[in-house]
Amino acid sequence: MKKILYFATACLSLLACTEDKMPENMAFGSQEGKPSSPDQTYAIQVAAGEDHSLLLTNDGSLWAWGSNEYSQLGDGTKTDRHTPIKVLDDVRQITAGYPHSFAIKNDG
Repeated sequence: MKKILYFATACLSLLACTEDKMPENMAFGSQEGKPSSPDQTYAIQVAAGEDHSLLLTNDGSLWAWGSNEYSQLGDGTKTDRHTPIKVLDDVRQITAGYPHSFAIKNDG
């Protein structure tokens, strides 16, 4: 088993970032749609809502996937996403909750 560096939990989610700095959905074991390889871009923060997940990479990209019933993924739709999609750039911090997500961009 890989060493876990940090993790986020919510009602139906357990998202971990392992020593290879890539996300792992521990609750469901899904590895589809990883944003990139650890040689280029890697995870620096993860957040889990009730049924959705967020991932922030070292280049400031915000990736989201999961349920989107309340548009919590931030892609302007209500379409569920089963693989990560890039929704913002230039982000420095993220958090998620039941039906919501928040991101702070570098310009405030």
